[in-house]
Amino acid sequence: MSYLWKRRQRRAIPGRSYVPVAKGLFEGTVYKSDDVLDLEIKLAVLKVSPAVVCIKTYQCWRRDGTKRSRKEWKGIRREMKVDQDCYSCTCSGTIVECEWDENNGMWIGTVLTSASIFSLPHSPSPLQPEDHKVKVYLADGNLCEGQIHGFDCHYNVAVVKIISEVLLPTALLRHLDDSIPLNLEELGDSKPFRLLADNCSNLFNIHPGDKVVALGRVDYKSQILVVPGLFSIDWCGLDCQELFKASCKTTKNFIGGPLVNCNGEVIGMNFLRQSQTHFLPINIAFRCLEHLKKHRRVHRPWLGMELTNLYAARLELLEKLLQKDHDICEGVVVEKVEKGSPAERAGILCDDVIIRCGENIIRCSLELFEALWDKAGESVEVVVKRASSDESCLKLTMIVDETGSDSYNR
Repeated sequence: MSYLWKRRQRRAIPGRSYVPVAKGLFEGTVYKSDDVLDLEIKLAVLKVSPAVVCIKTYQCWRRDGTKRSRKEWKGIRREMKVDQDCYSCTCSGTIVECEWDENNGMWIGTVLTSASIFSLPHSPSPLQPEDHKVKVYLADGNLCEGQIHGFDCHYNVAVVKIISEVLLPTALLRHLDDSIPLNLEELGDSKPFRLLADNCSNLFNIHPGDKVVALGRVDYKSQILVVPGLFSIDWCGLDCQELFKASCKTTKNFIGGPLVNCNGEVIGMNFLRQSQTHFLPINIAFRCLEHLKKHRRVHRPWLGMELTNLYAARLELLEKLLQKDHDICEGVVVEKVEKGSPAERAGILCDDVIIRCGENIIRCSLELFEALWDKAGESVEVVVKRASSDESCLKLTMIVDETGSDSYNR
C-alpha cells in the first residue's frame, strides 16, 4: 500500500537553537541536548533510554571493495575484535522484547532496528546474515554479540537477537492514530480545535505540531543522542510513502533508533533524509517484527493505489463530498489507482473515500493498513463514498495481492 501526504513545508521553529559539540566525533554533528531540552522531554527520554542501543556491523567486504575468503571471514566472526579493514556501519536500535530461554538459561533480547546497516555496498547479491558480524552496545556500556534474526528491505526493518545473563529493559510501544475528523460544528467553539489522545486507548492520537523526540546511541561511552522536534504531515519525498515526517535535525547515528512521544512511548523508527527525520510508524514496524519472528519474512499486502487521509484531501473534493453527505468526517481518499491493480479490478476510482474495510470502520490510512495487513490473497469487502454516484455508499469486493520479494522501496 502507499500513502501520500500533500502539505506545504512547515516553517522553522523560531527561537530554537542547537549548540554543536564534539563536531566530527560521530557521523555528523551531535547536539548538546541539555541546552534545549525541557523537563517534559528529559523525563520522556529517561523512560525509554535504557532500551536504546548502538548497533555496529562489520562486513566480509574490505574497504577497497574486495571480498574476504570464507575461511578468513569465519575466523573473524569467531572473535569479537575486528580489524580496521572491515567495512562497518553504525546505527541505533530499540530493545522491544526480552524473554527467558529455558534451553540455555539466558535472557534473549529482541532489538528492532533498520536493515540499512546490513546492506552490502560492494555486492549486487542479496543481503546474507552470515556476511555480517554484529556488535550491540547497551545503555550501561556492556557489549553483546548480535545475531540477525530477520529483515525486510521494503520497509527497511531488521530484527537482531542478543543474549544476556540479566533481564534487559524494554521500551513501551504505542501505536499511532493519525485521524483528524472534519467536524464543522467544532469551528464555532471558543476552544481551539484539537482532539486529545484517549488515555484508555491503545492508540496515540497524533496531530501536526505535536512534540516528538528522536533518540539514538553511539558506542563512544554509550552516549545517548537526543533531538526534539515537531510532527508534520508534509510529504517526505521518499519512495516509501508510509513514512511520516518530523522536524528533528538528526544524523546517521539516529537511523534505526526510536521516535518517542512526550510520554516516553515509542511511536516510530527513525530514518534520515537531508538531516530531517522520517519515521516508520510503530504500527507497521511492529507488524514487520511479528512476521519476521513467525515467518522470517514479511508478507506485505498490495492494493495498487495511493491514499491520503480525508482531512488532507483537496478542498474541491471535500466541498463536493460534504455537499452530498454532510455527516462524512473521516475516511481515506484514493488519489491514484494503478492499472491492473487489485484496486482497479475491484472498481475503485480516484477520489473515492474508503470508510469501511471488512468489519472495520476506516478513519485513517493506518487503520486501513491494520485491516489489510494479514489479508494477502484474501477477498475483502470495501465500502466507499463517491461524490459522482447517486448511491450513498458503494460496496466493492477486492482481492488483496502480496508485494513481490523484489519490490523494494529505494
